Amino acid sequence: MITKKTNISRKISELVNFIKEKFFFRSSLVSLLIILAVAFAGCDIIGIESDSEKVDQTLEPGGTASTESGMQLMASNNSINESITVTGQEIEDPIVGTPLPEVVNLSGSFHKITSSSNIDLSAEDTPLYLALPVPEDADPTQLALGVRVPSSFVTDTDASSPEYGWDLLQSAYEPESDQLVVPVRFLVSDGIVLSVIETDDYSSPSMADAEGENLFERTKDFFGQETMNTKALPHSGGFNVKCKGGFNSGECGSREKNLVESYLKDAHDDFVSDFRSPDLRSPVLSNAYTWIIKKEGTAWCKGDTAGKYLSLTNKAITCYDGNNAPSEGTTRHEFFHAIQYNYAPISWSKLPKQRPNWVIEATAELTEDANTSGSKAAIRASQPPLRTVDIPLTSNNDRRPYRTQDFWTYLINNRSSTLADILEPVFDQQSNGTNKPTAKKVDELYSMTDDYWGWVRNQAVESRVTTGFKSKLNAVCDFDSDVLARPTTVTYDAGTRSESDPKEESSVVSRLSTNVMAIEVQTGSNRIDLEISASTPDNKTFIRVYQPYDSPTTDCWDRSQNASHSIDDMMVESSNQTYYVMATASMIDNQRSVFTVNISHEDRITK
Repeated sequence: MITKKTNISRKISELVNFIKEKFFFRSSLVSLLIILAVAFAGCDIIGIESDSEKVDQTLEPGGTASTESGMQLMASNNSINESITVTGQEIEDPIVGTPLPEVVNLSGSFHKITSSSNIDLSAEDTPLYLALPVPEDADPTQLALGVRVPSSFVTDTDASSPEYGWDLLQSAYEPESDQLVVPVRFLVSDGIVLSVIETDDYSSPSMADAEGENLFERTKDFFGQETMNTKALPHSGGFNVKCKGGFNSGECGSREKNLVESYLKDAHDDFVSDFRSPDLRSPVLSNAYTWIIKKEGTAWCKGDTAGKYLSLTNKAITCYDGNNAPSEGTTRHEFFHAIQYNYAPISWSKLPKQRPNWVIEATAELTEDANTSGSKAAIRASQPPLRTVDIPLTSNNDRRPYRTQDFWTYLINNRSSTLADILEPVFDQQSNGTNKPTAKKVDELYSMTDDYWGWVRNQAVESRVTTGFKSKLNAVCDFDSDVLARPTTVTYDAGTRSESDPKEESSVVSRLSTNVMAIEVQTGSNRIDLEISASTPDNKTFIRVYQPYDSPTTDCWDRSQNASHSIDDMMVESSNQTYYVMATASMIDNQRSVFTVNISHEDRITK
């Protein structure tokens, strides 16, 4: 049902009919007045988002702000520690392109609330409380708050993800003021669209027995948050796993919910003792975490999406096809996102184009396997190919951030450390700041220059430190360029080139990436003494020349250690060999580095 909803066409129609009734004797005057009516109606109704409808209110710690659109926002003393400005307005229907879920009915108007600063409280903090007027015809026992969530507050998105989607928050009904009261943990400076929703999937308990002289006092009495121990973990009630979103009978029931709950308990045991608790939603008046299993193909689970975490509303989702068992890896992945966002949610999610997915998605990917809770991290055989090293480490394109788990795996194993020992300082470093975990900040913790160069070598040719990798030198110790990078091919024909005519090639390496030259050397009728040397003016750019070996019994890794800035080799006549030069720009501050390769030879006359 739709009640109390501002509708432009209805308002204009009512005004036009009024004009016709009063001025039916003058058709020309009627026409003029209708035009004016439409114009004024447009100014008034379309101007819902005009400045005249936006009245700023100040919300003080421990106070209440009432907006022009009928909303009230209440803040306990320990929710915010300084005053903020909030604005509420009733707006036009925003659901074009982002329809509400089929299981709900719109009961009230759409509201937009904007604040002077971004607020994102964790599950351990005392929340804010939002109160909205309940429409006359709505069932007060089956209400929820509809939140229009921008994709910038959703993990595991791609180019096909919609710009917005809807989420529902459980609420309580306060009969004395006829208000829907909702604990909320967020305010956004760009504004968030809200609405009162009626749905059979949610119950709204009554606040009739709450005590207090005003709505805020009754709210604090009902929810009991004012005296809540903010350090207590809400895991004491376990997990409340629900099947939602278009499942047919038998597709999602107690078996699937129990299975996902077991995944969550294992993940909780693996991670929460060493990290912060996850920023997950709890039902009203409950200490249990809420987790949703949604049908593949429905909202938030469209396309190839395996799971989502909505950082704005603290909702975690495992997508499920209704046939096979729900994914344990996906459940653990999204659970770890909830842990990450309890460190620095706003600074990581406000700017999706700058979101450090090389940290967020890569480390969540790393936690999918239960073995990652141990002293070392393991790469699973079912994972995508290893991350190529000619793409900058911090690149956010395509699926590459997920594959950056290889870097974190190397870092953990190379230091004989644990997942938490390496990652918790990275997350904690951001907890009191506004900046995302940049490469520079990781460098401050781990001397990333050296570690990045070590990872590149390991990823490309050594592969002896990290469990689960296999060497990228093939069985006969030939460099396997197909899985390393896309090398630039340089030819050097010693048979047609004189000894006094060396060849020089230069290349540019982007920050935190690697370039590879495949130098194809051919001899003529003479044997040659070949020299390949590489140099760079930057002290944080590493270069190594790799000499090929041709023996199935050769230890490829040991041989790869013979690589250096310069290699001398003797080649027999009428032969060819391919040598590889790998240059890595490990510096953090500079954008790129230049390196140069020189190739020369001397003929060795055969007697």
